Amino acid sequence: MAKRARRSVWELEGVEYNADAPSVKRSRRTERRFRVTLTLLAFVAVPLAVLAALATLAAATTPPASTDPSAASRSVNDSIGKAAAVTAVDSWLASTPSPLPGGQIISWDGYTVEDPPAPTDSSTTATAYHFETHTFTALRAGALFTVTVQVAVDGAAATVTASPSLTPLANATVPGTIATWFGYSTTTPSANVSDAVSAWAKAFTSGDPGALRRAVADKDESHSYVPLAGVSSIANVNVVTSGYRPVQGQTAPPSTVIVRAQLSIWWTGQQQPTTGGQSTPTPISYDLLVQDADTASPIVVAWGGPGTGPALQAYGNALTGVTITSTPAPTSDGGN
Repeated sequence: MAKRARRSVWELEGVEYNADAPSVKRSRRTERRFRVTLTLLAFVAVPLAVLAALATLAAATTPPASTDPSAASRSVNDSIGKAAAVTAVDSWLASTPSPLPGGQIISWDGYTVEDPPAPTDSSTTATAYHFETHTFTALRAGALFTVTVQVAVDGAAATVTASPSLTPLANATVPGTIATWFGYSTTTPSANVSDAVSAWAKAFTSGDPGALRRAVADKDESHSYVPLAGVSSIANVNVVTSGYRPVQGQTAPPSTVIVRAQLSIWWTGQQQPTTGGQSTPTPISYDLLVQDADTASPIVVAWGGPGTGPALQAYGNALTGVTITSTPAPTSDGGN
């Protein structure tokens, strides 16, 4: 049986140990793993850490690369030639006689870029500018038009190359029946749901944040809600339709639905029609999230614009940690 002398300071002086003993073998394996770990730390991990630190320092001290402002502007909702294009179209419409009497620009719809060709040989001078063609939508007496104008851009300079063009747009609508929400089954709103919508409309147009919070039945005291202020009366609340996410095998009425509702309101100071005149003002549409729709006491717990219904979350309109005492009301001119 092999014998060996003391292997470490933890062993007794002059005592020989059995090299084949299980405990001694485990000790040798542990020491080998320890030596391998120290080697890796000394010759791999530490150099990598030093290299990473040097790379970080170099990146921090290296100045950022310069960018071409004309190229960068092509990837955002702006361009060097945009101001020149807008000014040219405004001046063109305001000219006498006007190319589109009574017309106005309702949107800037973006632009395309045409870069100059590369020089074919060393004797050809490179073109310094590029073209930007800007597109607008104009409206006149219910008719829509596309207006385009070309601008030559060289660095920070921009020059309009010609007068704008005017192209009529087809007055077309999407054929057939349009779904209210994708992926939702429609259902006839119950009388209780309609009552809940009317109660929400009354609180929403009251101008009273507390009344709106109570109507929503939000128990979180840190939540506040912003109502419409300056409404003198609600002429009509029309629940257009409601929908729910269908569940396979479901036969009971859904407990959660979304509702499309239209509110017709009169603002304070707005002249209301006399008998025989206009019956209601133009309606305002909302999508509403209604919980407990299958009970006698449904509650509207969230609202948004048309189309937002599927994304609405209960109490999603709440402001957290903000106290709402009043909301601004529109200033009426006293007209219809």
